[in-house]
Amino acid sequence: MQRLRAQASRNGRSPSGAPAIRAARIALVAIFALSALGIASAPAALAAPSASKPAEAAVTGPSSRQVPFHIRPKIAIIVGPVAEYTADYKRFASQAVAAAKRYRVDIVTVQTPDATWPRVRAALEGASLVVYLGHGNGYPSPYRSDPWPYSENGFGVNVPGNRNNDDHQYFGEYYLRQQVRLAPNAIVILSHLCYASGNSEPGMAEDGQKVALQRVDNYAAGFIAAGASAVIADGKGSPAYYVSQVLSGHGSIMDIWRGAPTYNGHVSNFKSGRSRGFTGFVDPDTRDAGYYHSLVVRGQTQARDILSGAGKIASGRRSMPPLHYSLLRPNTRPATMGSLRVQRGPVAGKPLAVTLPIVSRPKSLPNSGLQLAVRWDPMDIDPAPTTAGSSGANGNAKPGANGGNGGNGGTHAPNDPNTVWIAPEEPGKVVETEIAKVTSQNIQARVMVPSRPGLYRLTIELANGDGAPLGPRVVTQPAAYLVTVPARLDIGFTVATQLRAVAGRQASLPVTISNSGSAPWIAAGQNGSKGLRMSAWLVPVSQPLSDRTELPSLPVANLTPGTSAKVNLKLVAPTVPGDYLLVLDVTRADGTLLDTNGDAAKVIHVKVVAPPPPATSSGDKSDGGDGTASPKPSASPSGPETPRSPSGT
Repeated sequence: MQRLRAQASRNGRSPSGAPAIRAARIALVAIFALSALGIASAPAALAAPSASKPAEAAVTGPSSRQVPFHIRPKIAIIVGPVAEYTADYKRFASQAVAAAKRYRVDIVTVQTPDATWPRVRAALEGASLVVYLGHGNGYPSPYRSDPWPYSENGFGVNVPGNRNNDDHQYFGEYYLRQQVRLAPNAIVILSHLCYASGNSEPGMAEDGQKVALQRVDNYAAGFIAAGASAVIADGKGSPAYYVSQVLSGHGSIMDIWRGAPTYNGHVSNFKSGRSRGFTGFVDPDTRDAGYYHSLVVRGQTQARDILSGAGKIASGRRSMPPLHYSLLRPNTRPATMGSLRVQRGPVAGKPLAVTLPIVSRPKSLPNSGLQLAVRWDPMDIDPAPTTAGSSGANGNAKPGANGGNGGNGGTHAPNDPNTVWIAPEEPGKVVETEIAKVTSQNIQARVMVPSRPGLYRLTIELANGDGAPLGPRVVTQPAAYLVTVPARLDIGFTVATQLRAVAGRQASLPVTISNSGSAPWIAAGQNGSKGLRMSAWLVPVSQPLSDRTELPSLPVANLTPGTSAKVNLKLVAPTVPGDYLLVLDVTRADGTLLDTNGDAAKVIHVKVVAPPPPATSSGDKSDGGDGTASPKPSASPSGPETPRSPSGT
């Protein structure tokens, strides 16, 4: 009977010939009933109510099914700490929020200084559209020689407890894969990031298309693993354009990307090597430079596809096991840690294995899920490399008042498609989070060493799975250390600091030579000639260095970073007793120094004594009269003490 009345209402008459007013009432009741059920078309489910165009009663969604009105797509808009760029990034986010409010969506915003990883992770859960503005940390980059998924290709968020817009820590694709589940078919907008679109950092040279494609593919991989069907990266325009176009429900993601104000028409595509079934696109400013516009997408993903996933959670692996604490009693004492231990010295841009001994371990210390919050504060570091013309193809710095790059607060509007707005990285503002292994006696982890040589203050704190340091009731945090990070090409000597020799007799000096830099040694004559050698010179203390005597050199292998070789230097002591300086260095086959800075040489004090009388020539060897090195170990290089092992310098 109800079906008959509804059909009659659509025909404008009553089935029993009742007056027209009765048919109109029945039609009105039917419309109200359908509205109460929340049935609407795919575009109508997003479009906000309008006085000129009321929402339609019912239409089928993208999968030929009715989409309930009460299920609204969740929009997550996240702004991380970017120092003096924060106000500009928040302005971009406000534009995106304003664009989203035109549609029926649930908007969740997380902004610095409250954008910690737990808050960001909660905002991402079940999101159909994600907008992120903040620092980007991708791969390949100058900071890493190998991929590091714990901090790369993800978010730069606030450090728990540090309410400022400077300090930040990275949660990379590892955490996206393990702890985040977006809505199915979600769209991710990465706005004004380093590396995400294939670019590098302000003032740094670009590395060509090959590296740009790797960066785009790598940065999208974690978001795709979390449920995204498309990842757009744009280093110039406002994210409001993408928000408006995607929520309109019209067109494909590819069409929306090509229709952006920042589109250049220099498109190259590649098959994703990280995400099966996805294709990547880059659109540089010119044919081979200015990578600020990219897309990684699955097939012909449509804007309306986000509706089919609204209110759902993408399938996949769930979060990591939770951190389990024992109950704290009022009289429970915190755990205490011993001095930091390392197996070998730090190498710029390389992982460093560290061990924290557990001196006392009460029940308050968690037995799983720990991380190390690692911070390298620069004390005296080498200047960052700069490239000529960095304000050209890769001038990704905040625009100045004169229209150039590098200023603070120019005349350009924040959404000017011709201007790059990307926050540069600053040494000492990053707190790395590293996964720790807990045993009954110690805590072990691999931490990343800064890529720039110099002196740093290293602070390591025990943290929970969200990167928040453990409180004083749980653990007494370790002390800070001063660490010298050696240059890219660096030579280390482990050798006795003194040598006692008998005049005119042969002496022996064991030497361990180490490559303590971050690059392999290149032998000048490795194509057939003798290659590298350890050279030695002997000079009286009272004489100038020009009066030195050159000793026979010894061959040295072309060492890779972190490796060492042992040699045994044999020399005949001068016939004149006195004090001498023995200078050691590594030279190439042509006699030039391997380390052209001239600061790698090792100096040993040689004490030459007169031969003993014949009556005691066979006796006392304790004074070193047999020409052997004194057992006194080599001291560390001049400067603050470093947490290196005794085997390296």
